[in-house]
Amino acid sequence: MLKRSVAILISLALILAYSFAFADDSWFCPNCGKGGNTSNFCPDCGTARPADADAPANADSDVKVGTYVKFGSYEQDNDTLNGAEAIEWKVLEVEGGEALLISRYALENKPFNDTSSKQTWSNSSLRSWLNHTFLKAAFTADEQESIASSSIDESYAQAHPDFPPKRLGENTTDKVFLLSYAEMIEYMPDDYDRLCAPTKKAVSDGGNVSSERFLDDLEKTSWYWLRSPAFNNNIVCVNWDGALATCYMSHPYGVVRPCIRVKLSAID
Repeated sequence: MLKRSVAILISLALILAYSFAFADDSWFCPNCGKGGNTSNFCPDCGTARPADADAPANADSDVKVGTYVKFGSYEQDNDTLNGAEAIEWKVLEVEGGEALLISRYALENKPFNDTSSKQTWSNSSLRSWLNHTFLKAAFTADEQESIASSSIDESYAQAHPDFPPKRLGENTTDKVFLLSYAEMIEYMPDDYDRLCAPTKKAVSDGGNVSSERFLDDLEKTSWYWLRSPAFNNNIVCVNWDGALATCYMSHPYGVVRPCIRVKLSAID
């Protein structure tokens, strides 16, 4: 009888404690233990609020698929005297308290690899540059902490079926990466969706620019790299008109449209 009474009292105490914890609409994160949270996501680690499991992951967030957000900064107008400009990103996916982002503009002129020796994403010079030089230049230490480490799939499932590669790279874990062919088809299935204008800095550094104007605002576009290998020393890319094509990996006029996964709590 005593044991039963104690068990009842403990249960009542837990119910009261739970009710008290959420009485002011605050909650404790089951992942990192931070208390006093009031939104649907933990501001420290981005974990979704357990009590809102049935609600959309981005229910009270302005970060929606297809919208543009700002995160980090990088020189874009080719005027270093006025400082770096905020980077605009297009939201491709919102899931698990994180957003998958791709830069709105082509930010830099870089080859996929410094040599045409049939490299893959895993050992390319562009991957190294993105995850070291670009990462440190574009994001503060706090912003870097808010960028998730993404598992990068380099299997045949990511490759372009019309340009089957004879080589595959190793899967990697990266903070900054490029989309694969399969991911581009998933997130941006229409040619028009894939169109991308370059920044003034990218053009000044030698980045390619279309002779025609494909965008509604009449901006010229650039072809840019994806990460999927193709035949010989080629890499899949997105052409000026948004169509998928290939280009040899050491092409000096290729431009870069990086991707990152970021905690929703870190995005303005």
